[in-house]
Amino acid sequence: MGFLGLFDAGLFAAQVANQSTVLAIDPAATARFNSAYMLVYFVGGSAGTALGAAAVSWFGWAVTAFIAAGVIVVAAAITVSVRAARA
Repeated sequence: MGFLGLFDAGLFAAQVANQSTVLAIDPAATARFNSAYMLVYFVGGSAGTALGAAAVSWFGWAVTAFIAAGVIVVAAAITVSVRAARA
């Protein structure tokens, strides 16, 4: 149970950090930005859950995990290249 609590705390911390970043875009429009952020967060989570379950059904667990790892690597590469371009 300790791992699940730690995992949940990490997800919550990431959400708060992302939400703070989004709300800092325009402090005068926090309600609109928060609504948009939460909508995208919910839709993305729902779509990810649906596609993840379908991928396991179609391809099996190992291929689905490999696809997820590949997407994480691509996201990390994009993040690194954007940060390098800003610096």
